[in-house]
Amino acid sequence: MNPVNILMGPKIGDLMHSLTVPAYYYHTLGRKTNFYLCERYDTFSTSLERTYEELKPILEAQKYINSFEIYDQSKHHFDHDLNMFRFNGLLYTRSFWAVFLHTAFPHCPKIPRNFKVLDMPKDDTFKDCLLIHRKDGRFDWNDEVDRNYSKVMDQFERKVFIDFEEHHYQKFKYKDECELFVVPELGKFMSYINGCKMLLTNGSGPLCMATSMNSPRIGELGRFITYHYMHDHLFFDNAEFFEENGVLTSNPKYL
Repeated sequence: MNPVNILMGPKIGDLMHSLTVPAYYYHTLGRKTNFYLCERYDTFSTSLERTYEELKPILEAQKYINSFEIYDQSKHHFDHDLNMFRFNGLLYTRSFWAVFLHTAFPHCPKIPRNFKVLDMPKDDTFKDCLLIHRKDGRFDWNDEVDRNYSKVMDQFERKVFIDFEEHHYQKFKYKDECELFVVPELGKFMSYINGCKMLLTNGSGPLCMATSMNSPRIGELGRFITYHYMHDHLFFDNAEFFEENGVLTSNPKYL
């Protein structure tokens, strides 16, 4: 069966969610994907070339990937341009996985329960720890957000703030209760998330990564991001969410 050709670009979090489509193709139809990377409608925070090099070992290790290349319009054609998710009518109303699946499959299929789109190594360095990441300025901090961070953190003896650089750690209110662990490499960063006891993060790249690997996660949501995650606990057994107005997950384990 011929591979399906898929085009996708920035941001890295959106790309992580878009992998639902090639994973679903392989899971349901047995078709692999030629995945083409581009910068359309947006740019990567580093560069297209660096993002490609970081993603190359990750994507080429996936069973559903036939090839992974930077898009060249002179020799590549695509069946689905997943960058078009930005214009999908489900945007800001449904989970990211549903938005991307609907972009490729108009009949709106559903993912199997606990659907994992990235098989990644697990680094067990933090297997008994709470990993924390909070992108500063993403959402407002109020008493309810404070309460949930405090409640979750109190349940773990060791708390580690993980980031690609130190900047967001310095802005985190409870930084003095956490160790700082800087991991510049994307693959290693994801392997630590995949091997930790729990990830506590706001709606930023690490939440997208944890969702793609179906790693245990607690997400702080807000604004339009809320609608893209608030129902994920109905499809995943290890996901909990809250926002500035309260807890969004019924019968949570940690919140």
